[in-house]
Amino acid sequence: MNKEFSNKSTGTSMVFGIVFGIMGISCLSFFPLLGLGFIAIGVIVFFLIRTFMNNTTVTIHDQGFSVKEGNKRKGTAVKEYKWSDVVATSYYEEDSGGEDSDTTSFFQVSTNEGVAFDLQKMKGFNELIELVNQNTPHLPYYWAKPQGWLGKYQKQSRG
Repeated sequence: MNKEFSNKSTGTSMVFGIVFGIMGISCLSFFPLLGLGFIAIGVIVFFLIRTFMNNTTVTIHDQGFSVKEGNKRKGTAVKEYKWSDVVATSYYEEDSGGEDSDTTSFFQVSTNEGVAFDLQKMKGFNELIELVNQNTPHLPYYWAKPQGWLGKYQKQSRG
């Protein structure tokens, strides 16, 4: 079993770059300098995010998991962990603030060395939590989501 879960900055950088690019193109005919400014900001934001944000990929396998982290500036580092190395798991949510704020979910796995990974909700997020729950029976708890679409994960006692 090799299952891969990723948070990549490439999508984020493209979204910001495209948004500023569209704003710039729409302003070009009426306010050429403002339009060029938006396009320049879009290009700069795109490259800054790609250069400084980490891409994290977690690969789950029978014996444990590997965490591959990297960005354009630092390069790539891969660490291997056994399931027995896991000392804690956490599910938490962060609110972006404001009236129309969005809530982002995160799942964190810690070992004796510190945080092994901290991934924000992405494709396969529920499966990732379920696989970690299944492979860490030595922890006195697991994370369960109530029935339905909108529930958030809650810590449940084993046994």
